[in-house]
Amino acid sequence: WLRSVLEGLSLDAQRRSGLREEVGRLLKDGDGQTALGKLKSALAQSPADPQIYQLLADAYEQLGDPQTAEKFRRAAEVFDTDR
Repeated sequence: WLRSVLEGLSLDAQRRSGLREEVGRLLKDGDGQTALGKLKSALAQSPADPQIYQLLADAYEQLGDPQTAEKFRRAAEVFDTDR
């Protein structure tokens, strides 16, 4: 039940694509903290979106925090309904 409610809150594909591009730019420019802030804000709006969890994992990996990255990868797997 909770999962279906949360899935209804997911970002649409277009907004997710824009977020991915923006976060990629921020990480490339070395502004990891802003990238994480954007992703955490998106996660608050779409708490069941596995792609946001995966983007967070990628961001933490690029910022040199593999342990946190792994936690977000596992969370992405929990919400990935295509598995």
